[in-house]
Amino acid sequence: MKRRKLLVLSIDALNTKDFNIIKELPNFSEFFKKGSYGKTLTGVYPSHTYTAHASVITGVYPDKHGVISNYIPTPGELKPDWHWQYDHIQSPNLLDLALEKGLTTATFLWPVTAKGPQDYNLPEIWDPRGVKNQIWLSISNGTPLFLLRVYKKFRHLLRGTNHPELDDFTTQCVLDLLSRKNVDLTFVHLTDLDTHRHYYGTMHEESRKALVRTDRRLGSIFSLLSEKGELENTDIIAFGDHGFLDITHRVHLNHLFLQKKWLEFNEQNRLLHWKVWANSCEGSCHIYLEDPKDHKFETQVYNYLLELQKDPGFGIEQIFTRKVFDQLHTGGEASFILEARKGFAFTHDWQGPAIEPIEKNPDKKTMIACHGYFPHKGDYTSLILAKGPSFKNGGVLDSARIIDIAPTLARIQDLNLPSADGRVLEEILTLPPKL
Repeated sequence: MKRRKLLVLSIDALNTKDFNIIKELPNFSEFFKKGSYGKTLTGVYPSHTYTAHASVITGVYPDKHGVISNYIPTPGELKPDWHWQYDHIQSPNLLDLALEKGLTTATFLWPVTAKGPQDYNLPEIWDPRGVKNQIWLSISNGTPLFLLRVYKKFRHLLRGTNHPELDDFTTQCVLDLLSRKNVDLTFVHLTDLDTHRHYYGTMHEESRKALVRTDRRLGSIFSLLSEKGELENTDIIAFGDHGFLDITHRVHLNHLFLQKKWLEFNEQNRLLHWKVWANSCEGSCHIYLEDPKDHKFETQVYNYLLELQKDPGFGIEQIFTRKVFDQLHTGGEASFILEARKGFAFTHDWQGPAIEPIEKNPDKKTMIACHGYFPHKGDYTSLILAKGPSFKNGGVLDSARIIDIAPTLARIQDLNLPSADGRVLEEILTLPPKL
């Protein structure tokens, strides 16, 4: 029997609020006509892109795979590096398992896969400080010969890392590879929708246009698979990695820590000394202590945060201590996690003011909507869609979790993933339950 291929499409920021829109779009609607869906997909905490995508390929929570935020905590850095590198993932994952089984894999802008073992890898990586050459970064962290080919063919489509051009480039790279090569597992990350939600708002018309563009990109991939006679033999799963909420204020906690003299900078804004640092996850925030064993100072910081929480203007909805990190399946080396109220987001900034109202300005890439919140926050779930020979026609999931995706994909590809925290979504599969 011909092996079933697998195509995994991450549509960054696709969420439950999009359900009625995508049902009417020509290519998204194919999932509803011929496949299965779930309107309520719950993410991980923080509901960051990199934490979610590491969970998608491992089936475990951030406290196990180790990618507990987009950003690597870097006190004194406004634009820290992200968890781009594949070796940041500390749990067994689908890419390793597939390669061990002799399957061919490809990833396109899939988070936390730079310098990974994939056969074909267009990595998601850039220089936050804007110093390094983008193409050199990609080639040196991905598959050189493949990337030289696609940059030569499609570089003209790009406008830096801006959208919608970046997703157009990514889609052409996918089409180029799949038209020429036999790939068993393909993972694609599309971010046009996420970008426009950040700068225009969750349900703005520009965000709706991004959904329409994404639908067209799906259509081009479906058409190629159909032309090759592979569409009916390919399992396709699409999902959103987190919800989205509009915000009205940014909170610069490090400015408050600076006022308390818990941070010290020189005239060039270089960090001289730190005792506590707020590492933003936008909708939440990790609070790090230079000396986590200094319990007296830890209590001092906690009491200060409690005082801030009393003022709704600081946007702190909840303060989580390490005692509950295991229940949240997150946290890493942080001493506290702060959850933002709806309408608020945290930053790394120390230059103030402490509370800053937001004015919409897409040209300056001002963020007026974000994610990173507790995944069970109201009106904040994502979507999951699936079609292909392994999925039921008309299957409906009452609920699912990001961590359920990997064990389900492992089941389809007959990969062994006993480490997963998630479950196989048997109710939408045509495959017999595995004993």
